[in-house]
Order: sequence, then structure tokens, then C-alpha cells
Amino acid sequence: MDDAIAFYQKALALKPEFELAHYNYGYFLLQQGHVDEAIFHFQKALAIPPGTAPAHYHLGNALIQKGRIEEALAQFQKALELGPDYAEIQNRLGDVLLQTGRVDEAMTYFEKALQIQPHYPNALNNLGIALFHQGKRAEAAGCFRRALAIQPDLVEARVNLGRALLQEGEAQEAVTHYRAALKVQPEDPAILSDLAWVLATWPEASVRHGTEARELAQKADRITGSQDPSILRVLAAAHAEAGQFAEAISTARRAVQLAEGPSHAALAEAMRTELKRYAAGLPVRESVLEPEPDE
Repeated sequence: MDDAIAFYQKALALKPEFELAHYNYGYFLLQQGHVDEAIFHFQKALAIPPGTAPAHYHLGNALIQKGRIEEALAQFQKALELGPDYAEIQNRLGDVLLQTGRVDEAMTYFEKALQIQPHYPNALNNLGIALFHQGKRAEAAGCFRRALAIQPDLVEARVNLGRALLQEGEAQEAVTHYRAALKVQPEDPAILSDLAWVLATWPEASVRHGTEARELAQKADRITGSQDPSILRVLAAAHAEAGQFAEAISTARRAVQLAEGPSHAALAEAMRTELKRYAAGLPVRESVLEPEPDE
């Protein structure tokens, strides 16, 4: 890293208007997490005509990390003006639009990315998310399946397919996909807790497995330092499914304490209701914990 820094600093000292050096240095800095410096060098590169699509694109990515969303979108648009056939830029612009709730706009960019590169798994996954938001769950699941046919280890698509299947009541297949996702990312607390919730609370007894649910939830809880109320909620439900109601009650009480405050009001209320069930010796029966696919 020090050698790279020295190289770019020397190159720019010799030729301050060296556009490619500014761009490469900015890219290097962005990879190292030096976002403000990266922005400076991308801007310096773009101040030297004619400018390039990659420089606009990576400046946009840096601006996203600073929360400057509208500025980033403008940079992506400029990148596409210079390089309309960059599927990656089309997909990234759609991704940011999707995250800001502009689903219909986002879909047009995912579709353009797939016109350019039909076998682009990330664009297929993102298109699936957009379709899910529009209530087109079967079409969304089709996109996730196509993405996985191309890249079987694409965890985001695997989890999204699982969640879409749960919405359709297809819990057995959903569990299969969650387990496949965990083989790739065994330490992911969100995947661990999602699967644990299904195994602890799904209405059909053939799907539930209290012991496995408890083990998964305990692992997620350890990874998060026992500070995430939503994961503690899952752990409480898993304890209850395993018949450990005293543990379920104490865990749920801790979750409620952590969830106190306006940002977790709905979660705290749900857990208070569940606490009453545990006190009565009853487990939770609920089909879906997380209704929305990952973005």
C-alpha cells in the first residue's frame, strides 16, 4: 500500500494534470476506505477533459458512501451518457434508485442492464427485488432462480428467493435455500435468524425444528453480542418451540428492554404480545418475520 501511495504521489508531483493518475489514485484510495481523498482525485480527473464513464461511476460510488445520494445519481447519469453500454453502471444506478424507493425508475435500468448483458446475476437479483416490491412475487422468484442458475453462490439471490417462497407459503423449499445460503456465509446473523424464525414459528409442524432453531438463533445472538432485539426475539421464539418457556420469557424481556424507544416501538409491542404466549406456555405461530427481500 505504501508503495502504491508513493507511486501515485510521485506521478502527480511530476505531472499534476495527469488525468489517469488522478483516476487510478482515486480508485486505489476508495478501495482503501479513504473516501474523501478519493472524491478529491476523481473530481480532479474529471476536471481534465474529456472525462470518462468509469471516473464518473466511481465518483458516484464514493459519494454514496458519504450519503450524497442525489449527487451520486447525477454522476451515474453522466457515466451513462459517456458509456451507455456499461451494464454495471445501469445496474448500479437502478440499485440506488431502488434503495431510495423509486422502484419503477429502478426497473428500467435493471432491464437495460439485462439487455446489454442478459446473464448478469446481480441485475437479475435486483430486478427480482423490484418486482417483489410491486407485488409480482412469482416473477420475482423467477428472477432469483435465473440469477442462481448463473451464479449458485450469490447469497443475496438465495436469501431473496427464500423470502419470496415464504410469502407464497412454500416453507420447505425456502428452508432449503436458507441452508444453502448459510453454507456460503455461515456467520451471517440475518440469515441465521431468518432461518431460525421459520424453524421455530412456522404453522406446519413438518417445517418446525426447535432444537435447530435454538442453535441457529444462539449463534446469531453470539455474533451480534446479544445486543440486537430482533435476534433476541427469534431466540425467545426458538426457546419456546423447544419447550424452554422460562428461557423464552427471560430472553423476550431482555429484547423488550433493548427495543424500548420510538425506533423499535412496533418490535417491542410484538414481543410484549409474544411474552404473554410464553407465560401461558404457548409458542409463537407466524409464517413470516421478514417480508421484504434484501436490497
